[in-house]
Amino acid sequence: MDANDEDIPLTNVVPIGSIESDNRDGSNGSDRFWPIEEQTGDFCWLHVVVDTLEGLYAITHNRQRIKLSKQELVDNLYSGISKPKYDSKTNTYSISMEDAYNWIIDNGLSLEQDYGSGKYEATLQDPKERIPGCRIFNLTGVGRLYSNNDNEDRILEELDYSPGAGIIIMDSTQMDSLEKDADAVYSIAANAKEDRLHGVVVSGYDDTGSRNAYWVRDSLKSRAPNEGHYRVSRASGVQSGEKDPVVYVLFPYGVSLSESSTTINIL
Repeated sequence: MDANDEDIPLTNVVPIGSIESDNRDGSNGSDRFWPIEEQTGDFCWLHVVVDTLEGLYAITHNRQRIKLSKQELVDNLYSGISKPKYDSKTNTYSISMEDAYNWIIDNGLSLEQDYGSGKYEATLQDPKERIPGCRIFNLTGVGRLYSNNDNEDRILEELDYSPGAGIIIMDSTQMDSLEKDADAVYSIAANAKEDRLHGVVVSGYDDTGSRNAYWVRDSLKSRAPNEGHYRVSRASGVQSGEKDPVVYVLFPYGVSLSESSTTINIL
C-alpha cells in the first residue's frame, strides 16, 4: 500500500451478505461503504461501475481502498463509442455499464492520481496518454443475472462475496414517498409510469423480519433517503399489484493492479 491508498476499517467496507448475519442493525446502510459521490448529468453508469470495482478491490485486498480514474473512463468511452442518446439538458450521452466494464477488461483503468490532473471534471475531454510505469487496475470479467425468482438465490450468493451493478426501474412518485420513510422498501406498482432505467450499486441484502430486499447505493443521493442508501424489493418480495423494480445485476470479478501501463484500445 502506498501513501495515496486508504486502509478502510472493516465497518466501512461493503457489508457482504445479509444485515442479519453480519449482526448489523440495517438502520440506514450508511456504514456499508465510503460516502457516496453525487452524480452530475447522466453519469449514474460511471459512478456504479467505479464504486463496485473499488469496493470489490477493498474486499479482496485486505480492505485497501484505491481510487480509480472516472475521467479516463469518460474520455475514452465517449471518444470511442457511437453516442446513442444525447441529453441536451445535461449535455451528456448515455453509456451502458457493460460498455464500461468491457472497456476496462480490454484496457485496464488508471488510478485517479495517475491520469491527467487526477480530478474528475465530469466533462468530455480528449483521452490523455498514460504515465509510463503507472499502476493499472485490471478486471477479468463480468457476469449478468436477471432479476427473477429463479435467479434470486444466485444473486444473493454473489452478494456474499461481491457488490453488484444493478439496473432498476425509476418511478418518481414512489421515490418521493420513499424519501419520507427511511425504513421503506422501494417497489413499484404494476401500472406505474416508468420514468427511466437507473444504475445503482447493489451492496448487500436485508432479510431481517419479513423484508426481502436489497441494499443499494444511489449516486442521486440528493433525492434518495439516507444519503443515497436504501432498500429495493427483491423478486420474492414483490406483492400483488406490484412488479419487480430490479431488471438485472452485473457482477465484476477478478480485480488486480499491475505495475506497468498498457496500450489503450479505442472501440
